[in-house]
Amino acid sequence: MSLGYDQAILAGDIYFVKVLKESKVFLLNGYGKDRLVVKADSGQFTESDIRLNSKIMAVIDPDSRTKPLTTTEFADLENWCDANLPYSNIIDGATDLKAAINLSRTTPWVKMKALNLLNLDDASKKAGEGDKTDVRIIAAALNAAGGLERLGGVIAADFFIGNTDRFVVSKNAGTWGGETVKTLVNVGNVFVAIDPKQSKGVVKGLDFLDPSGIGRNQATRGLGQRADEWMGAILSKSNAEPRMIFAHDVVDDLNFVLGPRKRKLGILRTKRLDSDAANRLNFGMEDAAQRIRQRIRQYKQSHNGALPPGYEERLKVLGWTYN
Repeated sequence: MSLGYDQAILAGDIYFVKVLKESKVFLLNGYGKDRLVVKADSGQFTESDIRLNSKIMAVIDPDSRTKPLTTTEFADLENWCDANLPYSNIIDGATDLKAAINLSRTTPWVKMKALNLLNLDDASKKAGEGDKTDVRIIAAALNAAGGLERLGGVIAADFFIGNTDRFVVSKNAGTWGGETVKTLVNVGNVFVAIDPKQSKGVVKGLDFLDPSGIGRNQATRGLGQRADEWMGAILSKSNAEPRMIFAHDVVDDLNFVLGPRKRKLGILRTKRLDSDAANRLNFGMEDAAQRIRQRIRQYKQSHNGALPPGYEERLKVLGWTYN
């Protein structure tokens, strides 16, 4: 056996563990090149919620799939810790992972694929220190065929799910670098994964489980009293104009955070994203909406016409019907 998203976690497959986020996110390393990420969830989601939300984001980015650990997998994680605590000075991670398990024993833990990631926040900070390598990789990933469209799809899935921890529909999402940004809430949640086979970056939809998200518990209830705040409504056909305005705002924010390109000729564009970026982003949102709609149709057909309350209410808001 080996570490993998579609395989059960076994204590014997883990060699060492690396902390990615203290008490929360850990990289499990196997004996070869096998790797897997496990994360302590906030406790705001049931296992059914995690699976439903993951189905939606996987429509856009299959690598973002997130799966709750089984009781057996969780026990194997702890067994590995217990067996390696005496050797913590040699085998990394046992002490940190055991502490996190004790801290979050009653909340769901999830697993996801391990990817070589860049995030926009870190890349921009490096650029401020003179190293623009990562912002160039991210800009190239967005400008590449399908890149901005993929980001539009990630945003559409976020909004349908209720994730408010990446972008929001707003004219004042907050500040970054001392300046106001219109849509970007968490710059560190804009991800690009490096594809080693093609030596290029690919936009990713990771970290979509927002503990304060609107309508996050789709399995058991709808949008509730915050239905008017649900940003997924922008995906409806009737919201074509505000969706296009939003796309322009996103591109403005991204160009600001990515920073300008220095050009020897003043007539050349200094913005890192292509001139048609907003149109491409908007197309990605529209295309994703139809793909999400089709995925829910498939879910309904495979569950004898039944849908979770969270799906039902969203369909009503969007005017999506199935004939």
